[in-house]
Amino acid sequence: MTFGPYEILEQTGIEGGGFDALARGEDGKEVRLWAGAEGTGADPDRVAAQVPRISKVFHSSLPRVTRGDVIENRAVFVVPVYRGRLLRQRLADGPVDPPEALDWLRVAAAGLVKAHKAGVVHGAVGPDTVLLADDGRTLLLYLGMAPFLGERAARAPEDEGRPGGSESGDVYGLSRALAECLTGQDPYPQSGPAPQESDFPPTLPEGLRRFLARAVRAEPDGRIHRAEEFSGDLGVIRASWEAASTPPRKAIPLRRFRLALWLPMALGIALISALLVRSCGS
Repeated sequence: MTFGPYEILEQTGIEGGGFDALARGEDGKEVRLWAGAEGTGADPDRVAAQVPRISKVFHSSLPRVTRGDVIENRAVFVVPVYRGRLLRQRLADGPVDPPEALDWLRVAAAGLVKAHKAGVVHGAVGPDTVLLADDGRTLLLYLGMAPFLGERAARAPEDEGRPGGSESGDVYGLSRALAECLTGQDPYPQSGPAPQESDFPPTLPEGLRRFLARAVRAEPDGRIHRAEEFSGDLGVIRASWEAASTPPRKAIPLRRFRLALWLPMALGIALISALLVRSCGS
């Protein structure tokens, strides 16, 4: 299958009518293509203006856009090749080990911090845009694609009617992804009350359950809005988890401690005495 000057090797859909494809260019090199919905924002000038905005955001979790184009009435962004599983695919296997989930989402949050500081909103953060790469990296895909995609389910209530999303909506998407990792299900379906701290598994630390209940509430008031705060809180929770799981060091018995203290002193005294005897003898 061909798409403009590219040969499509494999392809998956992106919510909103776009697609993500592994492709081979005319030079024989493989790349990844992020293609928007047909006809949505497919203006060469608009695409060209978006490329420098998103390519200046540097973070290990963000594939860097190297060029943009309009192909077959779709906005297309070219990024380096990556391979792996979407977080959505991993969740099909069940809940994720908490330390692992915290590490994955912290990396994605750090990428959002960089993007938001550069004035770039993702607009579609969730399990379908977080990739667990084969090389061990955690990637946040499709940064900058929101203006070129069709209608998508709003991640946060405040993003209804805002196709480009918002910074707080990005954080809300990460929060729900984390909760789904830890519980194995969407924590806040479209109907029903928001989850409370007691609704999360009691096996999770109290601080993590409290954090999740605050992070996934639908009402913006009291929710976490900034990626920097989200990332920092996850760092504290992860460090606390690490400390709690590290066995305490065994205390040194007093007798052994005294021996360890006096033995070097005794050896030192013996050495000094030997030197004095030799000095007197000479």
